[in-house]
Amino acid sequence: MSGKARQPASTLPGSNDGTTQRQRSLPALDQPFAVDALQLDQLLAMSRRLAARLRYVDLNKHTDGTWEPLFQRDESLVLADMASYPRFAWQQTFASHAQHTDATWPAHDVLDLAAKMDEWLLALDAVARPGQPGPEDLSAMLAVRDALAHSVRGQLSGQLKWLKDAHGGLEKEGLDLATRIGNLSPLWHSALKWSPAASTPQQQLRGVGYSMAAALSRLQTLARERLPQTLDSGHHDAAVGLLLSFMRLYARAQQDINTLGDRHINFYHRDVLGFVPRQPQPDRVHVALQADPRRADPVTVAAGALFLAGKDAAGQPLKFRAEEALDV
Repeated sequence: MSGKARQPASTLPGSNDGTTQRQRSLPALDQPFAVDALQLDQLLAMSRRLAARLRYVDLNKHTDGTWEPLFQRDESLVLADMASYPRFAWQQTFASHAQHTDATWPAHDVLDLAAKMDEWLLALDAVARPGQPGPEDLSAMLAVRDALAHSVRGQLSGQLKWLKDAHGGLEKEGLDLATRIGNLSPLWHSALKWSPAASTPQQQLRGVGYSMAAALSRLQTLARERLPQTLDSGHHDAAVGLLLSFMRLYARAQQDINTLGDRHINFYHRDVLGFVPRQPQPDRVHVALQADPRRADPVTVAAGALFLAGKDAAGQPLKFRAEEALDV
């Protein structure tokens, strides 16, 4: 810091030092580039899509459907499907359909999401069936299932009941809305009356869609949080256990390959261009000092005097040293 008491130029009235290069940096460049940024839930969801195309052949060499049903009865795979559901794409589709006066498409968009939630609910209920033997720890899965059941039992079921009363006759691909709602599990039919706050039917339908999206967002956050805990539940089929083991081993290779961006930058700047990291530079600040008016003699601030400036992010004290003596 300077020993002279003066105001920083950037704070003087009317001053404008422009925009520095540091201020123009893009936030995306602050993080290292990841060659493979897929998370565990995304990898498992991708595996499920591939399993739907992979034929299942039994021990008698007979084809019996695909491997997809395996993903519908394991808690880790169900939570991964929940966490990776394309919520933003659903919201964009619903918002686009909701702009029109015809309520058919947005109403069935809501039912598409409700049917998916119902699928997750039934799958988790099947995993948590009573009397299950073994030392399995299903607490993580049960937390997600209970949160999903609470959302359905509360506002969502009431909104679907309103949707059935208001738009039950709307058909899509030969199936009306009321029939689709009737095909959902009983929990969706235990609703209290829900009264929309919006005035027009179009706004009311939008409110239902936004409530569904908000509920899905909360469930996805919880599913991502609890998914790692379900990996060690001891409740997995042997084939699923093999898949999860592979995913864990793959994560190690993923960590290694994701260092490629940093290693490439270091090679280019250090080995090719010959740059070396700059040595640490101390911060410099300006301090305004004012003498006590009751004191007649000037006060001398010696060179090297320390000024405390709070603590840093690690809790260590910040100290600044005067560069030269100053009489105040």
